[in-house]
Amino acid sequence: MVSVYSGDAVVYGRQIVALGPVLLAAFAGLLMTTLRSSLRIWHKVMVLVLSGTILIVPFAPGLVTGGYLPMRFLISLPILMIGWLSLGLWGSTRLLRLVLAVLGAACLFQFVVATNALFSGSHLALEADRVLAARLIAAIDEAKTKAPTVEARYLEVVGYPEVQGSPLIPKIETIGASFFEWDQGNIQRIVRFLRTLRYSELDALPVERRGSLIELVSRMPTWPEPGSVLVEGDTVLVKFGPYSPLQRKAICQATRVPGFCQ
Repeated sequence: MVSVYSGDAVVYGRQIVALGPVLLAAFAGLLMTTLRSSLRIWHKVMVLVLSGTILIVPFAPGLVTGGYLPMRFLISLPILMIGWLSLGLWGSTRLLRLVLAVLGAACLFQFVVATNALFSGSHLALEADRVLAARLIAAIDEAKTKAPTVEARYLEVVGYPEVQGSPLIPKIETIGASFFEWDQGNIQRIVRFLRTLRYSELDALPVERRGSLIELVSRMPTWPEPGSVLVEGDTVLVKFGPYSPLQRKAICQATRVPGFCQ
């Protein structure tokens, strides 16, 4: 059993390596059972063709998504494997049933290991987000004490923290992802995440006002440097980095800023 890690993916290698032998053994059992049955030839061919077609079902959404298949779409794959394993066990020899039972147990173990790794990674990513949010809230409160008496009502986040995946916190689509980097710094998601921590003092800055702060943001240092959190009028500015492509697109769709929108 082999684990694969290629920068942003881990544990799927365990599943792939475990699935291969089980599929081959199950297909051997199904083939033997079908050929030894009293069905007519064309019925046997139909059974084998339909059984093979079942394997394609979890991957069918890729036909309408241009070949892109999110891993979460494969949630039916374990159920499919159980069906194939049952077909292979039925009518097989005692030796083949023993082989299938051992391979099935190994496959189940690897799926348990992979699932635990993925969900523990997501939990650690959530805890990391909570720590970052706590530091951010503290920095916002400190910035408010240094600002004029105007009450801050809005939050503007520029850029996003780019978190790399690791064997401890794998990043596979939504697994291990950060609320702060989702959609390249989606202010709505960030504000709603802060509200889960019972911090609801700030709303997302309206998109039509974001363009007026570009010049000020360009002079700000990036988080966590002093000055990366700043209060300007009724808005709290947080700069994680330069404007992301999606942030630029949102601003330019709302207002045309000379020199910023191409």
